[in-house]
Amino acid sequence: MKQKYQQGDVLLVAVSKPLESNIKTECKIEKGGDKEGKVILALGEATGHHHRFELNKLDPGVTVSTVHERYGGYGGSGYRRDASYYLIEGGPATLYHEEHNPLTVPPGLYRRTIIREYDHISQSSREVWD
Repeated sequence: MKQKYQQGDVLLVAVSKPLESNIKTECKIEKGGDKEGKVILALGEATGHHHRFELNKLDPGVTVSTVHERYGGYGGSGYRRDASYYLIEGGPATLYHEEHNPLTVPPGLYRRTIIREYDHISQSSREVWD
């Protein structure tokens, strides 16, 4: 069974490789975070609070990298701007959000998804926002 870690609307699922399929995927790996030293997994749509790894709080030797998949097709090709995968190496990393308890995630490669909720009355699903 795959390891899963959830903080609010963000779900991290341990994977062995991006896309976990027979499709050969090229990826670009970027170590480090934004100019504030944060690796943001999801923006806070309703509150402005972000789900994030804070690099200055990591133990020495621990890195968090974003993994960007390559895409191609009729519109051209390149790497996806938003990362769907995150690579934690050298030890565990803690995920932070103002409205949730910190979540410690062990080293590994993780696919990030946003939790969806189903409305039985309207027969539709939508992303959960927090």
